[in-house]
Amino acid sequence: MTEDELKRIEERESKATKGPWETGDGSPEFYHEGRDAVVCLDLATIEGMAVLAKLNFHLPNWENDSEFIAHARTDIPALVAEVRRLNKVIETMCSSQLEGTRKGGYCV
Repeated sequence: MTEDELKRIEERESKATKGPWETGDGSPEFYHEGRDAVVCLDLATIEGMAVLAKLNFHLPNWENDSEFIAHARTDIPALVAEVRRLNKVIETMCSSQLEGTRKGGYCV
């Protein structure tokens, strides 16, 4: 993954609703102070919260889908940071070799 691709991901991430995001059924019991954004069932209407995605509870995998969407808010920045860390390791390894060049993620 190139630095330009990582920057585009970070740009989209920085424009998204701040996290962490949470999942729930959208019931009044689910809402409490401090939650700003939620991924919930399509029946939910929650005042004072950003409903980021409404999933149809008739879909067989809605609970897992909602968890995936909600965790993307924190998972993606962590993954971008890890890709950058690993790219630095590769660069260090490449620069210590005789040729010291990098092509497609590999030292050549």
